[in-house]
Amino acid sequence: TDFLRGYVKLAKGEKDPRNLMILFTIDRVLLIDFAEILAQDANHDLIEAFFDITFCYFPITFRPPPDDPYGITSQDLKIALRGCLTANPLLAPHAMPLLLEKLSATGGAAKRDTLETLKDALPIYGRAATQAHQSSLWENLKIEILHATDRETAQAAQDTLVSMLAVLYTIPEPVDPPAGLAPKIMAEMLKELESPEKVLAAPAASIVACLVTAGASTAYLAVYGALERVLELFKDPEE
Repeated sequence: TDFLRGYVKLAKGEKDPRNLMILFTIDRVLLIDFAEILAQDANHDLIEAFFDITFCYFPITFRPPPDDPYGITSQDLKIALRGCLTANPLLAPHAMPLLLEKLSATGGAAKRDTLETLKDALPIYGRAATQAHQSSLWENLKIEILHATDRETAQAAQDTLVSMLAVLYTIPEPVDPPAGLAPKIMAEMLKELESPEKVLAAPAASIVACLVTAGASTAYLAVYGALERVLELFKDPEE
């Protein structure tokens, strides 16, 4: 633990992108390889310290200068930082509230970065951490899909929804029949699909597709729930 505490002090405040790429790589290795030590009650402050020295860079806003000789891109830093934030499930209590806050407050590339980070983080953080924030996650993702401002963000939100549903109902063991959030989502989307000519019908169908993709139990729920509605639509071929 002396080594870890010393490293945290050393790593604080770095700004050079070259050094940050190295630090993010080291952070991820330490968070994984020292997971058992970090999980000890006496070292809970270390997890918070690791979180503080990594999340302070999120979201990445770095833009390389036109004559940048080092070839480090914003995307390189984003991927490296995401590797840190998804390295250890003990980060969940610190990361989840702030990621949700970023998701609500940011837009554009920062919002997509947040969505992609959540998509990768949820399977690592696990079912309990996901359940603790499932309502807020769903409400945020629903807005991004049903009222999308651009296709790229909507797709990132769909991918994150699939990840969340998979963690809740498939990973590490299936939950069958699915209860709680999944039936609620399906009921909401069926209401939107009652008027297929309206603008929300297509994105609602994409959310139903997320249920199908997430796992067997949610797929059965989605197909069974949507089948009656689909058959009604095809009763009159002229409609």
